Amino acid sequence: MSDKVFKRIQLVLLVIVLIIFCFSFYKVFTIVMEYRAGREEYKALEEDFVKIEEVTKPPVEQETPKPSAEDTDNSTETSEEPEEIVINYYDDFKQVSVDFKSLENINPDFEGWLYVPALSISYPVVLGTDNSYYLTHTFQKSENSAGTLFLDQATTNPFENYNTIIHGHNMKNGSMFGKLKNFYRNTETYASDPYFYVYTDGKAYKYFIFSYYVTNSTSDTYQLPASEESYQNYKEYVTKSAVYRELEGIPDSAPIVTLSTCYGDSYTDLRLVVHGILVATE
Repeated sequence: MSDKVFKRIQLVLLVIVLIIFCFSFYKVFTIVMEYRAGREEYKALEEDFVKIEEVTKPPVEQETPKPSAEDTDNSTETSEEPEEIVINYYDDFKQVSVDFKSLENINPDFEGWLYVPALSISYPVVLGTDNSYYLTHTFQKSENSAGTLFLDQATTNPFENYNTIIHGHNMKNGSMFGKLKNFYRNTETYASDPYFYVYTDGKAYKYFIFSYYVTNSTSDTYQLPASEESYQNYKEYVTKSAVYRELEGIPDSAPIVTLSTCYGDSYTDLRLVVHGILVATE
């Protein structure tokens, strides 16, 4: 091979490498800017239309043992020994003021505002006509991979049915449901404040987190019970599936809200779910 041909090959390879580099840089830049746009949109919504008051009442602490591996049927991760943790039970109700009229004017699909204090999750929740649109569109319907927290399309009576499912992305920057895994990976995070809240127009709901675990997208976790019998069977299923569960003091029969997000690598079939049961309304 002549030096001339060799230099041409080097030049072609260099051009190819530069093209690949520029394309990769463009893709990374696009993702970063998309993440920023989504984060700024939701930050602005919270600042403009939501006011969260600080907790004023101290928690009531109670030691609770973590269940052993033998007690968890379907969990994918278990500890070798049960650990004792301190659950902080709060008697108060987080006071959150939401400008529902303004948010409904922005998006008529708005159903309520979700607040998970221990993880600083605070977002609007919508109900669309399918389970795909809000995977790629923000609350203001801008195309964005962050999407929006949305209710399962089969929902008929949000937060009043036996089980209401809220879907959200596990974003790498921690936004949306990106922080839910902190419950799963660190029980102490859960124990610090094991509640989440949903605020709708005219009513507020307080849920105690009694079960969380990793499952797959086609498991029985995604059932929507239609009778008391099927509800009790469902409740038994999700408690047996849990990597951690806390059943002391929870109601025998009360609406459940299930928070669901992807878990693990991209395009995985695994899902992390967190179940809360209604313990108070205002």
